[in-house]
Amino acid sequence: MLPWEGRHVAIVQVICQPPAIRSPEPDHPFALSLSKGCLSLYRGREGQSFDKLSPNGGLVLYDLIPHPQFSAPDLVISVEAARTVEGTFVIRYLVSGDTDRILIPQPVRYASRHPDLWQHTCFEAFVSAGEGADYLEFNFAPSTAWDAFKFSSYRVSGGSFPFPTPHFDVERPEGRLEVTVALDMTETPEADASATCHLNLSAVIEERDGTKSYWALAHAPGPPDFHNRDCFIATLPAPERP
Repeated sequence: MLPWEGRHVAIVQVICQPPAIRSPEPDHPFALSLSKGCLSLYRGREGQSFDKLSPNGGLVLYDLIPHPQFSAPDLVISVEAARTVEGTFVIRYLVSGDTDRILIPQPVRYASRHPDLWQHTCFEAFVSAGEGADYLEFNFAPSTAWDAFKFSSYRVSGGSFPFPTPHFDVERPEGRLEVTVALDMTETPEADASATCHLNLSAVIEERDGTKSYWALAHAPGPPDFHNRDCFIATLPAPERP
């Protein structure tokens, strides 16, 4: 959700080339896990383990691109996503480069729900199953604050809705920021486990001087609009049960 939320934005066509899906590096944890027949992610707070993901869950690895109308810091932002046969989505945002310029939101109680996260550094995922007009929006802050919204069609919001608390893992090695979230979609019809899901993966990056840049898989003409369905270009197929 962005400051021009209530404005009408014309949808014409995507002006940026869709990013190519990349394969994980050979020594990357995702690649190592896949080579062993499963995708084993990271441990959350208090020893909570993320689910193991079947490679049939459709692991994708994308690069985000900054909106051309806004000055962007020297960063590379990549996103990995996969889903399990049980209905869990796992999304991992990886930021590398001059990460010292990023303003990280103040700490909160672990995985607590907060509004207006998009006004500061925030990672987002927009999810739609099948060809319907409805979709979900998820916001994830590096502080582990989160929020979720339901839409019946383009920007027609049903407001926030009850959703199980995500599991988070946040790491800040030198020159990197990594945020991993696991979402329990088992009771969420908009993420039907039997349907291919379409995603727009995005980020708002706020710098220490207050400058903001807007990153997504693709951008339509005009101001940043993460809700634009032309930008839902990542796909996660329905996982195949063994």
